[in-house]
Amino acid sequence: MTKTNKYLIVGLGNPGEKYEKTRHNLGQVFLRTFFEKFAGEGFCGEANNKIKAKVQKAKKVIFVIPETFMNNSGESVKKAAEYYGIEKTKMIIASDDANLEVGQARIRFAGEDGGHNGLKSVIEAIGPDFWRVRIGIGQPAGRIALEDYVLGKIPDIDDKKIAKIVDMAAQKMVSYISQDKLENLTVGVPSKSKDA
Repeated sequence: MTKTNKYLIVGLGNPGEKYEKTRHNLGQVFLRTFFEKFAGEGFCGEANNKIKAKVQKAKKVIFVIPETFMNNSGESVKKAAEYYGIEKTKMIIASDDANLEVGQARIRFAGEDGGHNGLKSVIEAIGPDFWRVRIGIGQPAGRIALEDYVLGKIPDIDDKKIAKIVDMAAQKMVSYISQDKLENLTVGVPSKSKDA
């Protein structure tokens, strides 16, 4: 496959209405927000059965939402990279991240999966050298299992904070891609205040 100069951005999540407003689908939320800012319209994506994903192109970016479940995301990402001839340094994978607080996001190149099964699947499929956009969801309180927490709906108390940080991260990524220069960056600040 001939290499292209385009970027590939993938919004991780689970398919189906059941998962639409869950924390684990924030990668898809980021992708849709980014697409709207970058292309000036809403993402509608056409099914591409060869890569098991919904795809829409805009300027120099190919936007992909896998139709595989989160734990098998690597299958779709690898097929998309091969199908479109994308270099790993131009691949951006967006996901939720329980290691970041609500109200934080991080853009970073390479690294480990941080306990995220979708990123683990992608790393197993293509290796760790790609860009990530990670949207903070915080840790579950009490005895709630992390698996149940990530599949839970985003509560009203967090909704505005998450929407704001997704918007900020998407705007930053529009700027980066417009300049063809991505950089490591943490957006938002920890909510814990220091007492004097």
